[in-house]
Amino acid sequence: MRHVAIAKHTTEIYLVRHGETTLSTGGQYIGSTDVPLSEHGREQARRLAERLRTIHFGACYCSRMERCRETARIAVGPHQLEMSPVADIQEIDYGQWEGLSLQEMEALAPDTFRQWMRDPAVVKAPGGESGQDVLTRIRPVFERLAVTHLGERILIVAHRTVNRLWLCHILGYPLSEYRHAVGQGFTALNIIEYETDRHEPVFSVIRVNDGQHLEQLKGV
Repeated sequence: MRHVAIAKHTTEIYLVRHGETTLSTGGQYIGSTDVPLSEHGREQARRLAERLRTIHFGACYCSRMERCRETARIAVGPHQLEMSPVADIQEIDYGQWEGLSLQEMEALAPDTFRQWMRDPAVVKAPGGESGQDVLTRIRPVFERLAVTHLGERILIVAHRTVNRLWLCHILGYPLSEYRHAVGQGFTALNIIEYETDRHEPVFSVIRVNDGQHLEQLKGV
């Protein structure tokens, strides 16, 4: 892993997805439902912690949801670093579709479902959020943390859709393509740099969806 000094005008962000949860393998869409990690998810987090053991972090932040708090606690264990839950980076809210499979969503609201499948950036589940809604609430958080920690490397543990949308935004990809444009496996590592020594501050993506620490783990 990279372990170099961070320039005073740069923030290096290690953005991670949480580990597998107790409901991850059933085909349901779990967004705002607060569920814990499965034992396999805890092992994924332990593998991540070992990978990050020699990396110095100035701070660790996470979504307030239990799956992210648990992943963060394990990941920063070797560092004796407290993790700080923050508001507004929780997973997308699927509204009335929360906990349903794709087939169940379609049966409940077929027209909305077809529109949502075509453009999830704009179309939202009944009572839920669109991709653009999520980006609107997470963007100020990531920007604030980047500015706060200039000259440092920080760890942020969030969610699949949250990470995908933020990465797509930085990379300039259409938000409507976020499901296909950027992968996010469990405990996937993304590295983002924020630099202020240019004409205007800029985010850049260094690494995406890196799961090397899980290569020897069955059922990743």
